Amino acid sequence: MSPALNAWLGLIFVVAGAVSVFTMLEIRGRPKLNFSSKTLIMIHRISGYIFVLIYLALVVFMAIKLSKYQVELSPRANIHILLAVAMLPILAIKLLIARIYKKLSGELLFLGVTLFTLGFSLNVTTGGYYLMRNFSGIYVSPTGARSLTDTKCSRCHTLERAYSGVRTKEGWESIVKRMRGFDEEWILGSDVPEIVDYLVRIRGVK
Repeated sequence: MSPALNAWLGLIFVVAGAVSVFTMLEIRGRPKLNFSSKTLIMIHRISGYIFVLIYLALVVFMAIKLSKYQVELSPRANIHILLAVAMLPILAIKLLIARIYKKLSGELLFLGVTLFTLGFSLNVTTGGYYLMRNFSGIYVSPTGARSLTDTKCSRCHTLERAYSGVRTKEGWESIVKRMRGFDEEWILGSDVPEIVDYLVRIRGVK
């Protein structure tokens, strides 16, 4: 799954969770409803199904990606995994209460809010980061380009190795794109030209 698709699915995921929580608050928290309770319950169920389906899809893609991972995980990736895993037992308990242990239905709102909070945090650490980096339009100065290159290229190996050798622009571009293939969420598409331009300036063939 591309980072862009992952980001947009995450956005839909958060919206579906927000709608699900809001409709439950309306149903349980207001003595007089502006809409019929049946309509709100239907909206709640549909948004809940969307939330669960997207969550399961993202977990599957995350598991596939982790199975191919060849480098050490970043702190952000570890937080992402922790949040995703934490949601699974809470979601399972919520479904069990809704379907079987209905006498405990009073706990559903709390579990729903907890799931939404975790889901929102999960999306901010991934999709939100991607959208901010790709649509902010922030200009990266040479100093910023060096900082970006140091940060992205020091994760898998030393900077001495990263800056070793002299290459053409095409050579540096090929290497950076290959490194991006290991983790497209760490080295974004918008990072590639900035890193390549900086490497060409300091280690490019004249």
